[in-house]
Amino acid sequence: FKMAVVIAMMPMLLVATLEALYFSSSKQHVAAAPAVKNPQDDDTTTSRRKALQLQSSLADSSSTPQGGANADAADANASLTLRDFVVTKCLGRGSINVAFLAKLRSKEVRRVLGLPPNDEDAAVVLKLADTTTYGHAEIESFERIRNRVDASRAAAVGLPRAHWTARDVANPYYCPRAAQLIDDPHDEEDWGDDDKVCVKGYGAWPRPTGEMSVTAFQKMRSFPTVDAVVMPYYNLDTLQFSDKDAQNITTVKIFFRSMLEQLQVAHDDASVNNLDLNVPRNMFIDRATGRSILFDWNSYIPVGKPAVDHNQNWKLAAPEAWMFDGFGVEPLVRSVHAMDVWQSAVVLATFLYYPCTWSSGSKVLQDKKKSEAKQKYLQTILKRIGGNTRIPLNLNGTEEVDLRVLAGMPTDTDIPRPATFEPLLGKKQKRTCSKAPSWYLDDPAVSDGDKKVALDLLQQMFTLSPEDRPTMATLLQHPFFQ
Repeated sequence: FKMAVVIAMMPMLLVATLEALYFSSSKQHVAAAPAVKNPQDDDTTTSRRKALQLQSSLADSSSTPQGGANADAADANASLTLRDFVVTKCLGRGSINVAFLAKLRSKEVRRVLGLPPNDEDAAVVLKLADTTTYGHAEIESFERIRNRVDASRAAAVGLPRAHWTARDVANPYYCPRAAQLIDDPHDEEDWGDDDKVCVKGYGAWPRPTGEMSVTAFQKMRSFPTVDAVVMPYYNLDTLQFSDKDAQNITTVKIFFRSMLEQLQVAHDDASVNNLDLNVPRNMFIDRATGRSILFDWNSYIPVGKPAVDHNQNWKLAAPEAWMFDGFGVEPLVRSVHAMDVWQSAVVLATFLYYPCTWSSGSKVLQDKKKSEAKQKYLQTILKRIGGNTRIPLNLNGTEEVDLRVLAGMPTDTDIPRPATFEPLLGKKQKRTCSKAPSWYLDDPAVSDGDKKVALDLLQQMFTLSPEDRPTMATLLQHPFFQ
């Protein structure tokens, strides 16, 4: 009799167990839209279902706080998710991330971020990085700045602080077919069919307004996960600043000094370098004060790691940063400031010598077959700058490379520093400079003393060995800024 009762109850127990499992799963994935099977698309059903589960995890995704003095920032990272930000417009796209204008979903979100809770128009900049290497680097940079730099000290120099960061969150624009669509770019009128494939049923955000190429949007949607950074709102359209805008010495001094001040705080307090001081792509200007805004921090390389310019931005890169691509030599980063000092020198030289700019040598360095051309390019740099040509390779300094050896030059005599600094110009730049002189350094109204001071600052910054480059604190004491 007992056996008969147990057998009779087994179907009911099975149903109850399945219902419990179903409702437990529903609580975890409450934000997920139901998976709808398309009879004409059976081959992609599995991938769609996986993508659907990935999208549903947005409701639970958050970044674990790294600790530190800023309790509000830690609270924000612990309590917010990507769903708390409402994307409205695309502000622009770089090679690494896409920047969106975003509103905040509720008063509580605004409160957690330190914004006026009742200000429904409060906005932030949301950056989604589809290249996780650089996305992780930028998040680490902002977390170091947030946790190690006092908020008032950062505000005093205008150093940006991220409101919120999150690694490897589910991409709200993810589409399993996007990688295929990148190879087959669509025109705008094809968005209708594309949306049916990539958006419906995935709970994805609406396509933002603003200029953004279809191909770029497809690339963004090809990554299942992205890194997210939420920054204070900047109207990037009105903050663009370039060497063309810098034809006033007061403007140059204010912009450049504020750039060095931000880098000094990042170096000294957070041990973070920038390494992508690209004007106008990554740096903007506060029109009210003339101060610089360092918007991107995704090229950070910690001390002890190889000094390799992953961006291959040869115009900005210090000599040690392209030694690997140029000659197969890989020095380690020994000081947090050295490569930023060189890049800062390129920025200032570009301002002061406009319309001339520092030669990049990109075509030479990227071509693996042009070994003789690389040597000639390095020879030109050594002769133009002079001084110490030895670059340490390891942290304790027991190994080094002499740039004269790489350049095929004799090592029995030192290369003297020139009496005055002159920029290294490419062929096109030589033609440009012969037709249009520098607005500042060739202006007869500018005193010889002022020109000498500016050139002396450049010469101190353009130093071949990273060991000999001054810190930002030292540079800020230069007479150029007085």
